[in-house]
Amino acid sequence: MARLKRLSHELFAREYVRNGGNSKEAYVKVWEFYPKKAEILPQSFKVIGWDIKRRPEVRRRIEELRDRMAKRADITEDKILSNYEEAITMARAQAKPNDLTNAATAQAKLVGLLRDRVDISDTTDVAQMEDANEILNAVAARKGRTAALELARHFGITDWQPANVEPLQEVPEPDADGLLIQKAASDAVN
Repeated sequence: MARLKRLSHELFAREYVRNGGNSKEAYVKVWEFYPKKAEILPQSFKVIGWDIKRRPEVRRRIEELRDRMAKRADITEDKILSNYEEAITMARAQAKPNDLTNAATAQAKLVGLLRDRVDISDTTDVAQMEDANEILNAVAARKGRTAALELARHFGITDWQPANVEPLQEVPEPDADGLLIQKAASDAVN
C-alpha cells in the first residue's frame, strides 16, 4: 500500500506507530502541523484520534508501517522470546528475583499467557438502560458533554440534549472530516 491520499491521515498513521499506539497523542501531534482554522475542544482529541484510527485505509497503513518497522529492525517473536530467555538465565545466575520476574512476565505476555487487568469498575451497565437518551446522559455524566455529543453524532442522533442541562445554543457542525469543531468566540460587542 502506498502513502495515504490525505496527508493528515498519513502523518497520523506514522505518529501512531512511532508513539506505540496512542491515538490521542498521534492526533495532537498531527493537529499541531496544521493552521488552526477552528478551535477543536481538547476533550475531543481522544475521540477524533480513535475515529481516524478506525478508518479501514488508516488501519491498513498502520499495519503496513508496523510490519515494515519490524522487518527493518529484524524483530521476530522468536528473537524476542530468545532474548527474554537469555534475560531469565542471567537473572537466575545473578540471583536477581525482580529481574527474573519481569522477564518471565514479559515473556508470558508476548505468547498470550498473561494479560494486563483492565479496570472496569467505572463503567455503566448500558444493558440495563432503556433508550439511547439514557445512554447518552450516562456518557455525558461520566465523560463530559462533548463525548456524548460525539457519540450521538456518530449514531446519527441529532435531537439529543443532556438531562438537567440548559439546551445548546447551537449544535456544533462537523467539518469535512466529520469532526466536531468549536467556533471561535465572536469579538462583537452587544
